[in-house]
Amino acid sequence: MTIRAPLLAAMATALAVLVPAAQSAGQAEPPTLLGTVGPGPQITLTTADGQPVTTLLEGTYTINVSDKSANHNFHLFGPDLNQTTTVAQVTDTTWTVTLKPGGYAFVCDPHQAGGMRGTFAVVAPTRLAAALDAKQVVGRTTAKRGTGSFSGTLRRSATGGTLEWQLTFRRLTGAAVAAHIHSGRPGRSGRILIPLCAPCRAGATGTATIPAAAMQALLSGATYVNVHTKRNSGGEIRGQLTVQG
Repeated sequence: MTIRAPLLAAMATALAVLVPAAQSAGQAEPPTLLGTVGPGPQITLTTADGQPVTTLLEGTYTINVSDKSANHNFHLFGPDLNQTTTVAQVTDTTWTVTLKPGGYAFVCDPHQAGGMRGTFAVVAPTRLAAALDAKQVVGRTTAKRGTGSFSGTLRRSATGGTLEWQLTFRRLTGAAVAAHIHSGRPGRSGRILIPLCAPCRAGATGTATIPAAAMQALLSGATYVNVHTKRNSGGEIRGQLTVQG
C-alpha cells in the first residue's frame, strides 16, 4: 500500500503536537510559596492561600518573591540553599528551589536583629498518628468507653499530597457512620477537611487526596480525627493528629 505525501505530512504534524503534550503532562508544576519583604519592617513567607509557612514536606517549590523596599532584602537559606535579593533593589523575582529536610530561615539581613526574620522546618514523607477517645470530643457525648487509633503516611504532590491511612476503634455505642479529618486545635471544633470513610469499619484503610490548603494544618498539629455514630453525630471519639518523628 502506498502512503501519499499529504498523509505523511499530516501524521508528522500530529506526532509533533502529541509528543510535547505527553511530556508536559508528566511534568507537574511545583507548589508555589510567596515571599514578601517591605515596604515597612516586615518579612513573610506564606503558602499560595496566605497561610504562614511553618512546616513543609521536602521537594521542589516555586517561590514568588516580592521585595518592596530599597532598604530591605529577602534572604532564604538552609541545607544546600542560599538565595537572596539585593538590599538596594526593589524587585519581583521567582526562584525554583529544592528543599531538603532540616531547618530554614528567611531574613532581612540589615534588620534581622530587629525582628525581620522567620523560620520553618522541612520534613521527609511524614507519619501522622492520633490516639482517639471520648475525652477529647468537644461538647456533650453519651459515650465514655470508646477508643481508637489512626495512623497515616503523608506524601507531597504538586497539588498538595496523598495520605495513606488506617483507622481502628472499639467499644462505640453503635456503628461508625462516618470518620473525617477536621481542622482545629485541641479543645476546638472545626470544619471537615478530609473525608475518610462512610460508613466505617474497624481496621479500615484508604488513600486520601490532600489539597494544598490543608497541608500546613496537617503538619502543624491543627487537625484531628473524628469518628461519628448515630447516637453521637457530632463525634463519639476524637484524636489530635501529630507528626511522628
